[in-house]
Amino acid sequence: MKNNKIFYCIICLVSILILIYILSRNISVEKFTENMRYKHDFLRLYSKPIKKEDKINILINSYNRPKIFKKTIDNISIADLNNCSVLIYDDKSSDKEVSKILKSSKSKTNLREFNYHISSKNEGIRKALPNGFRLLKDKNESEFYCNLDSDVLVNPNFIKILYHLWQDIFTKINRYDFILTGFNTINHPFIKKINNYYGKKKHIGGINIFFHKSQFNNVLKQWDTKGIDWKLSSDYYSKGGIYCTYLSIIEHIGNIGLNSNNGNYDKAIDYISN
Repeated sequence: MKNNKIFYCIICLVSILILIYILSRNISVEKFTENMRYKHDFLRLYSKPIKKEDKINILINSYNRPKIFKKTIDNISIADLNNCSVLIYDDKSSDKEVSKILKSSKSKTNLREFNYHISSKNEGIRKALPNGFRLLKDKNESEFYCNLDSDVLVNPNFIKILYHLWQDIFTKINRYDFILTGFNTINHPFIKKINNYYGKKKHIGGINIFFHKSQFNNVLKQWDTKGIDWKLSSDYYSKGGIYCTYLSIIEHIGNIGLNSNNGNYDKAIDYISN
């Protein structure tokens, strides 16, 4: 009799554990399905073509780190960059492998305006970013400007998503003085979620910025002041705001950033690679 009670207790316990497992699996499946539906809606809404008249200038700043830099160029070269002009501005890298990557970069894309420039001397990011933007502007006038670090991966439709999200935000706030980024890192949490696709932050995250041509001089002015992104962030936080995609369309693969100590670095929370 006693053995029977023990047997029934074991059966009940096993049954409960099985039920818990099944319920947890169902929740996981539902959550996965919800995430997939959300991702699908996000890409469907914002991966539309860019208006032909709205040209976009993209600046990529580079300095050494050839292995990471090559991954970035290989990745960006297969992105949909119609309506874009791309300039890689190298800050006089001391590693000769970088020069080889730069020379081969144009052959990896069918984009007509995909060029590189090597600075005559190493000036540091404080000068390299503004100088790169000025050179890019001199070569090609555009409606929008975008910056990428040389240690990133991008969703193939990243520029179209940034472009259409910018349009949505502008429609809502009716002002140009804001910055958009596609890099959502946990180190800079949202201060306000606008909807399921983007929200407001206090900091750009340091990897990517997208802005209207009307903000060109101010972006360079803020960067020139300190040469670091927190000055730019504080300025726009007090103006139209800093907006970020809720799903990351840009991933950081380098080892420099807010959490660079002990081998750690900023990572995207929910990067969608395709």
